[in-house]
Amino acid sequence: SPSGDKQGTLLYLAINAAQHGMIWVGPTDMPEPESGVNRVGSYMGVMGYGSGENEVDPGDLKSSRLYGRRIAKATHSWSALWAN
Repeated sequence: SPSGDKQGTLLYLAINAAQHGMIWVGPTDMPEPESGVNRVGSYMGVMGYGSGENEVDPGDLKSSRLYGRRIAKATHSWSALWAN
């Protein structure tokens, strides 16, 4: 299935992060059928769903890039707060 056990893995990682005092940044992108962004409908982290080929789906790749930007923006914001 599209999400399979990936959601369980993401939940485990989020709980583990919380136990170690880490901050978990989730994606905020709603599923967009036309662009393929968050096509699996995950809000805990980015998931991909293979088609049997060795290529990454373009929508999954775009979702990953958007998620990376979100993490970088959050890190930048927090680092400015903690620097003072």
